[in-house]
Amino acid sequence: MLACGHAVVATFRHIRFHGYKTLLQTIRTHYPVAFIYCVGGDFLGNGGTPTNDIQKVIDDLGDAKVKLLDSPGPEAADGFGCGYHPSAATHAKLGAVLTGVLEQDLGW
Repeated sequence: MLACGHAVVATFRHIRFHGYKTLLQTIRTHYPVAFIYCVGGDFLGNGGTPTNDIQKVIDDLGDAKVKLLDSPGPEAADGFGCGYHPSAATHAKLGAVLTGVLEQDLGW
């Protein structure tokens, strides 16, 4: 059963990788010169696996204008939204991170 479980996880990761890559390629087709920011962070899963997978897709694309935006995860001190979703305070922190990245990339 364990081997089967690993095969299922590997297959899912393969599908997710190619699906995410196709999504980014489609966005690039419609917006050929835009920066594209993929949001990741510890909040996505144990050990950062989803974030690592997003970075692998970005690396595979080889597009300098597609970047990983590593988001701060929710912290108990900031409170939580419904179902462990980010609170307004956490969204404000992500906004500050995004603002800094946009200022740098767009020369603001």
